[in-house]
Amino acid sequence: MAYIRCSFRAGKIEAQVIKPRFPGLEGLYMGSSWRGIMLTAAIILIVRGLYIPGAIVLATAGLWSLIAMASRNWQELYARHQALALLGRGRWEEALAAAEPLAAGSKLWWQFLGLFCQMSSWDMARQWLEELEGGEERNFLLASALLGQEKPAEALQFCPPRPQGRWQTLKAEALFQQGDWRKLLAVLQSPAGSDKLEHAWLRGASYYHLKQYKPAVKLLQQVVEQGGADYGDAALLLDRALARIK
Repeated sequence: MAYIRCSFRAGKIEAQVIKPRFPGLEGLYMGSSWRGIMLTAAIILIVRGLYIPGAIVLATAGLWSLIAMASRNWQELYARHQALALLGRGRWEEALAAAEPLAAGSKLWWQFLGLFCQMSSWDMARQWLEELEGGEERNFLLASALLGQEKPAEALQFCPPRPQGRWQTLKAEALFQQGDWRKLLAVLQSPAGSDKLEHAWLRGASYYHLKQYKPAVKLLQQVVEQGGADYGDAALLLDRALARIK
């Protein structure tokens, strides 16, 4: 499960962190055969229609598990709670010291990575992502971090041959950074619905740089009307394009 969503607005990367439930508790729970027996008994009671006795046994097993976990791991629980509190205040260096050791891919690990992305600390984000095993989500976030570092050629290495959805937008953003306007327009022949405004911006700016001012004006007007202040550069290019076709 991913805890970070990266999107693009006016060529800038925006990171949204999705906070998990009970972060920092993974790996602390250890099973018990007796508790397993109690859970099985509770299920049997409930299936047989003995709801109240079943609920009592189930609640007892759950409470027992909670107390056992807390008594066995209270120091680690306290350290992780302290790390989350520090992380919430943006004091990530102190939070990291309190949270160590931290397993790559754990819920708490994703919380740190999310903060780095929100802070646009792409160097740190890249270092952390390189520790994670490969996968589509990891590769997309790593490619986004590389764009944040303005390394479009490296980001493009992660793009699939025929990108769709968010990969289509990411490839277009990389080509925009490279100034490869013709390839960008080829990639965005079929704009994606959720990124339509961003695609209009990328295409409009590409037409402008190719000195094709009429299609540039049409797209940039749409971006200015719908994007407002978020797309300030679109208004600037629009004025320049209009001046060149008069």
